[in-house]
Amino acid sequence: MAGTTTTFPGMPGPQGPEGPQGPEGPQGPVGPEGPPGPQGDPGPPGPPGEPQTPYASTPANIGTASAGTSADYARGDHVHAAALADLSDVAATAPTSGQVLAWGGSEWGPATPSAAPSPSSATPQPIGTAAAGTSADYARGDHVHAAALADLSNVASTAPSSGQVLTWSGSEWAPASTAAGTVVGLTDRYEELPSQTFSDFAHASTVAASPTRDIQTAIDATPVGPACQVIVGPGSYSGATVTIPAGRNNIAIIGPSAGDFGGTVVSLSSGRGLTIGNNAVRVRLVNLQIEGLTTISTTGAGVHRIEQCQLEGGLTIGAISATIYIVGCTLGNVSINAGFTGTILIDRCAWNSGATYTNSTQNYLKVLISDSAGLATAPTVAVSTNAAFLNGRLQLTSGATTYYADGTALLKAPLTAINSLTPAADRIAYYTSASAGAMTALTSFARTLLDDADAATARTTLGLGTAATSAATAFQAADATLTALAGVTTAANKLPYFTGVDTATVADITTAGREILSTASSGTNGQVLTSSGGGAPTWTTVSGSGSGYAADSWDDAFSDPNGAVPTGWTAETSPVITYPVVGSGTAIQLASTTNPARLTATYAGFAANTVWEARVEMRASQVGTANESAFVIRDGTKRISIYPSTSGLVLEAGLMELLMPHAVNDWFIWTIRRSGTRVYFWSGPRMLYVYSYASLTADTSLSGSVRLGTSTSATRTTQIRAWWVKFGSVNDAPPDYTFRTTYFGRP
Repeated sequence: MAGTTTTFPGMPGPQGPEGPQGPEGPQGPVGPEGPPGPQGDPGPPGPPGEPQTPYASTPANIGTASAGTSADYARGDHVHAAALADLSDVAATAPTSGQVLAWGGSEWGPATPSAAPSPSSATPQPIGTAAAGTSADYARGDHVHAAALADLSNVASTAPSSGQVLTWSGSEWAPASTAAGTVVGLTDRYEELPSQTFSDFAHASTVAASPTRDIQTAIDATPVGPACQVIVGPGSYSGATVTIPAGRNNIAIIGPSAGDFGGTVVSLSSGRGLTIGNNAVRVRLVNLQIEGLTTISTTGAGVHRIEQCQLEGGLTIGAISATIYIVGCTLGNVSINAGFTGTILIDRCAWNSGATYTNSTQNYLKVLISDSAGLATAPTVAVSTNAAFLNGRLQLTSGATTYYADGTALLKAPLTAINSLTPAADRIAYYTSASAGAMTALTSFARTLLDDADAATARTTLGLGTAATSAATAFQAADATLTALAGVTTAANKLPYFTGVDTATVADITTAGREILSTASSGTNGQVLTSSGGGAPTWTTVSGSGSGYAADSWDDAFSDPNGAVPTGWTAETSPVITYPVVGSGTAIQLASTTNPARLTATYAGFAANTVWEARVEMRASQVGTANESAFVIRDGTKRISIYPSTSGLVLEAGLMELLMPHAVNDWFIWTIRRSGTRVYFWSGPRMLYVYSYASLTADTSLSGSVRLGTSTSATRTTQIRAWWVKFGSVNDAPPDYTFRTTYFGRP
C-alpha cells in the first residue's frame, strides 16, 4: 500500500458570534413512518412447516455482506472469524513495525507516518501588528512576548521627558508637557475625587481654571439621610446665611487647615452667618471663619462640634437640649438661651477683644470652660448670667491668670512653692509657710505606715496591741510595791497582805471574814456587829445589862392620845386606849372587855421597795398559840406574823407565822427585815430565823399594812412603847434608811 502524507489539524478556534437568521428554506423530506397501529385479531393457524436442522458447518469469515443460501438455522453459540484485514474497506497488506493505519483514498492500509513538527527555539516576536506567521515549528508553552508602551500600535515610539504625560494627538498617544499649575480634565467634576462616601465639594475659584461652587450649593447637593461631608476649598464665600437643610442628620463641613503662621482659609465673608437648625443631630464645623452670627437651634437633642473655627460674628445657642463642644476656637459674643437644658464644653478657646459671655440659664453646671482666655471677668459658680464651671487655666483681659479645679480657684503661691522644689528618691514635699515648701526624708518604713487605711492597720504595722488605744492615765509606772503584789500566787479564799516593805504574801479569808469586811459603815461607841444571817453584818447597840434593846435612834417625842387612836392609825375594833400605862413609862395599852383591840397602819412602800425593816417594842398580858396575834405585816399579798409564846421558836407551816419565845408581860423588841427574796426575824439583837419571801402565805387583806394588838380574846391586853417602819433601796441592808413614820416613845 502506497504511503500517504498525514496532516494534523490545529486546535479549533473560539466560536464566532451568532449570525443573522437566514431566509426560509424549501420544504423538507417526508418524515419517518409513524408507529404501527393496534394489532388485529389473530388469523387461523397455518399448516405445519418443514422441520429444520441446525447448521453444522463453520460460520463464514467477516467479509462482504451476503444473504447466504443454507436452509439450516445458525446455532446460538456460533462464532465468525474476524481480523482487521477481513473488513471490506481495509487492505490486506501486512503492516510493518511503526506503521499506522491510514486512509489511502479508497481503503485503510498500513502506512509510515511523516515526521512531527519541532518546538520553536526562536525568541518570540514583540507585541506589534498582527500577522499569521510562516514558521513550521510550534510555540513552546512557556514563551513570553516582549511588551512596552511604545510597542502598542496606537502609541508613538517617541521617548518621553521627565514630567511629561501621555496625550492623545488625534491619531496616537504621545508624550507631551502640560501647562504649569493647571490640573487638566477634572476641574468640573468634583464627584471624581471623593474622600469618603457621600462627599461633596465647594470651591471659591482661588485656583486658576477652576469653577466657583458655593458652600450652600455643596451642602444642598449632599444626600438626605446618610452621614456626609462637604470639603470646602480655601477662599472667601459671601452671600446669605448658610443653613443645614432638613434631613442632613449627620454632616461635617470642613475647611483646609491653616499653617502655624496663618495662610489662606475658608471665610464666610461680608457678615455671612451660619445656622445649625432643622432636625440636624450631629453637625461638625472645622477650620471655618464665620464673620456673621453662628446659631445653633435644632429641634431636638444632638451632639455638635465646632473645632478650630473663628466665630467672629459671635455664637448664639437656643433653647435646645444638645451637647455642644467648642474646641480651639476664637469667639465673639457668646449667648446661651435661658431654656437651654444641654451641656456646653468650651475648651482652649479665646474670646476676641471686648467679647462677652452671657449664660441666661444662670446654671453653672450647663457650661464647662477649661484652659481659655479673653474674658474681662471670670465666670463663677454662683446663680448669675456669668455662671460657668471652670477647670484649668483662665486668663483675663487684664492679664491675670488663675488656675481652677472643679470650679474652685487654686492658690498659685502654694503650687509655685511645690513646683520650685527638686524631687529626689525617698523625699517628700511639705510646706514651711503659706507660700514656701521644702523636702524631707520619707523612708520605706514610713511609706508602709502611710499606706495604712485606718488606725487599726497602722497599729498592726507598728506591732502595737490593744494597749495602744488606752489613755496614758490607764497605765501605772513600774513600782516595787506592785512588783511585790505581782509575785504573789493567788488562789480561792486567799487575801494578799504585806509582810514588810515591798514584800507580800497571802492569807486565808473565809466567807465570814469577807462579810465583816463588807460592812458599809463604822459603828458608834458601844455598838457591836450583828450577823444578818447572810451578807454584811450590821452595827447594833446593846444595853449595859445585856438584855433588852435600846433603840437610841427612835424618836422620843410623843403626844398623849388621850384615849384616841394615834394619828396615822386605824382602829379595826373599838379598842380601849390607855396612856400612859401606870408603872410602865411612856406607852399605850390596848384593852377591851368585849372585843379584841387592834390598830392598823397602811404603807405604800411595802410593795414598791425590795428592802424594808419593821420593828416594835411591846408586851402582852398573855402568851399562847398562833391565834394570839401581836404583830402582823402584809407586804403586797404576803403575810408575815409574830406571836408571843412560851413554847419556843415554832413556825406554823399553814400560816407562815412565827411564835416568839417570850414570857407574859415581858418587854421585848421584835424586828422583821425583808431584803430581796429573804425575810429575816430578830428578837432583840438576836436573829432567830431566815425565810424565803416567795414562800410566804398570800393574803390580800390589808395589803401593805401593819397590825398591832390581840386577835381573839378581849381579856388580853397589849402594851406598845415604840414602833418604826423604814424603807431602803434595792441593795441589801443600805445605811441610809428613810424613816417613814414613828409612833409613841420609849420609857
